[in-house]
Amino acid sequence: TWYRITTTECDAMHTIEHLETVWETKHQQMVWGQYPPEPLIRWIARTFPDFGQRQSLPALDLGCGAGACLWYLSEQGFPVTGVDFSRTALH
Repeated sequence: TWYRITTTECDAMHTIEHLETVWETKHQQMVWGQYPPEPLIRWIARTFPDFGQRQSLPALDLGCGAGACLWYLSEQGFPVTGVDFSRTALH
């Protein structure tokens, strides 16, 4: 599930603290990231068919949320790192 920020929310995001507040609130209000998006699964299968090659390609997920994409990429052999503004999402 992808979430789009409204223009009003975007205009209001002037500081890191505000970003943290916005995303913390959003992650507290709904369940996110139980499964990786289907386009990611297809892209990995097409682009990196050699499982051994994946171990040398680190993945960075900015705004990883609960980590569904990180979990999938790790299961597929990629070394992964993720960051997110929301502490709730990371727990």
